[in-house]
Amino acid sequence: MLTAFYEDSFTTDVDEIFDLSAWFQSNVNRASTLYSELHAVLQHNASQNKKQEVRAPLENLTKVLKEMPLTELNLQQMDQLEAMDVAQFLGDRGAVNVRKLVTQSSYDPASSANEVGVASSTVASAVTKFEVLVSALKASQFDEHRSAKGIGILSKEAIARIHFKEEASIGNIADMKKWASDWNDIVRGIGHLVQETPQDLRVVSAGNGSLIIGISGSMAVIAILAHLSKKVSGIVLDGVRVANAIEDLRHKKLMNADIEKEMRKNIAAKESNLVKETIAELKVGASENYGQEHDAHLETAVKKYVAFAKKGGEVDYLEPPSVYTDDLPEPDQIVSELRKLIAEVRDIKAETMLLTDQSIQDEV
Repeated sequence: MLTAFYEDSFTTDVDEIFDLSAWFQSNVNRASTLYSELHAVLQHNASQNKKQEVRAPLENLTKVLKEMPLTELNLQQMDQLEAMDVAQFLGDRGAVNVRKLVTQSSYDPASSANEVGVASSTVASAVTKFEVLVSALKASQFDEHRSAKGIGILSKEAIARIHFKEEASIGNIADMKKWASDWNDIVRGIGHLVQETPQDLRVVSAGNGSLIIGISGSMAVIAILAHLSKKVSGIVLDGVRVANAIEDLRHKKLMNADIEKEMRKNIAAKESNLVKETIAELKVGASENYGQEHDAHLETAVKKYVAFAKKGGEVDYLEPPSVYTDDLPEPDQIVSELRKLIAEVRDIKAETMLLTDQSIQDEV
């Protein structure tokens, strides 16, 4: 059963650890080799009069980095890569960072070679760690193909993880009571859209660090949560884009008070319309039993979700697996919709992180 597989992965997290290790081996080994090749060229050029061509190894590396499918990873897997200090050297972020480092080589070749060397060794070290981990898992008789076995007909349940962090963290019982009440209101409000209640969603895990609560519910209600995540994440991304644009114009001495005021006014207008616009979109797909008497609960749900996100809280999602039987050869509409929403949320998150990195580097 799909539900049993999900629950088991929450119990141990071994499935996800193995998936991350396998993903790393499949997508990062080639980049590690190319980092090493680029570092060798830069190191040579920093110490020798006869220079070697930099453009080809740089373009080869950035091409591989840009094609890296980081959106296949969930938030916890990305957090693991951040904790290993390797995320900054992967994907679009890695491509931007390494290009900046190589650009510096024209006026400071030694420093450029050294920093690319750090990136190369960090990626190579991570590759080795994951290879050791995969070997250990296999030696422990872990079945790497278990997720594809015994699933049968697709369950209609999906998994979401609620990350209580930053100002939305849970540090005491009062915090727990407040956020439990808010999430009860969130699920009650959106549940009206698909005739479900907070009792229909089960708590299937809890993690430490920034507290992470795993919940399972129908594909329909988890898809609504994913839609909320997409809308709120989009507003956050727009805010980062506007902030970066303002700084860019300021550096180019093209910014004045009127332009900045208008740009900030536009993003403020988007934020103020977020709740109203989101409610309208959600009601389009509401069940026939949804009535005006549910509007107040839905509005409360959206407002509380937005407040949760503004305080730093996040919701992450596990993709429904694309495993089908002969009786069910094609994914139904709700599965396809949920997978698409999850991919869009992760794309927005990745772009936000990239632009935030660029903003921090510009300030430095």
